[in-house]
Amino acid sequence: MIDISEQSYLGRVHEQLELIDLCNEVCEAFALGNYISHTVITTGYEDLNIHLVSSTGGHLVKVFAQTRSDEECERYGVINDAVLHAGVKGTPKLYISAAGKHLHSYIQDDKLVRLCVTEFIQGETYLASGQIPSAEERKFLVGEAAKVHEVQLSFPHVYDCWCIQHLDKEYTLKKQSLSVLDHELVLPVLEKFKTLNHDALPKQFIHGDINVNNVIKDDRDGSLHIIDFSPAVANVYPRIQELAVLIAWLFFDPKRTDNTDELIQETTTTYNARYPLEVTEQETLPTYVQAVFAILVIEASYEREVNGDVSPQAIEYYNRGVAGLQATKKL
Repeated sequence: MIDISEQSYLGRVHEQLELIDLCNEVCEAFALGNYISHTVITTGYEDLNIHLVSSTGGHLVKVFAQTRSDEECERYGVINDAVLHAGVKGTPKLYISAAGKHLHSYIQDDKLVRLCVTEFIQGETYLASGQIPSAEERKFLVGEAAKVHEVQLSFPHVYDCWCIQHLDKEYTLKKQSLSVLDHELVLPVLEKFKTLNHDALPKQFIHGDINVNNVIKDDRDGSLHIIDFSPAVANVYPRIQELAVLIAWLFFDPKRTDNTDELIQETTTTYNARYPLEVTEQETLPTYVQAVFAILVIEASYEREVNGDVSPQAIEYYNRGVAGLQATKKL
């Protein structure tokens, strides 16, 4: 098995994609000056992200995967504008091309290439730094999530295997990739999750993926930037799903497994200060947190066993999921 290569990221668009040609196209379409260099960002499981350096500075180019529909690609810009209007701090603003659009499309080697561009935030994600958010940072991120929930958008849902609403289906499809220990940890959570009345839970528009790979701490001033409002997961779901992802996939420290209850209570208290949760939501949140840990184990195991992914990202996700399930057995 080998780490996910740069070539596999190119394959999401098309394997023969010439990145220098693409970067020159971006520089011209968005008036970014002269091309200097580029680096493929080798994290994430969806699109192709490129750090482009031009004579006007650093930029982040998101090239949408061929599997995405045109509507999904357009949706990315709609969401970004709505989130900024809601006052979410630090979310990078999408550039507008010379054609007056966020989304730029062109043909390269007979293939349709669709992309958008934002400022590149010079800093590290929590995944890259290995750090855990401080209490102050956790409070800030929960407050920003509450602002996201003010966005009045709703779209047809796009299937995303990492979404906990698909826990049952993903387990059925990928259980062969799980070890005996994985089965023992995941199954009790799955059975409990299946008994919940998800339709009865209050729903809002959510980011859905505020995790260790989607928050950047700025090197300049330490500010936090929530990135990547993916058209696959940013949509209307139970609002506690957002909180569960924050707790399990960002706030939880796999090296310290004795404070999950405290994290749940702290997150609930912070969110309640802006939008009080119903009693049913507070009772259901611990199981949603466990469901996030379970989906991490399922998907990371599948990536390792089937796709040969032993990248630091996949390893971190798996270890986080296992540690979380072990720590929350009594929830």
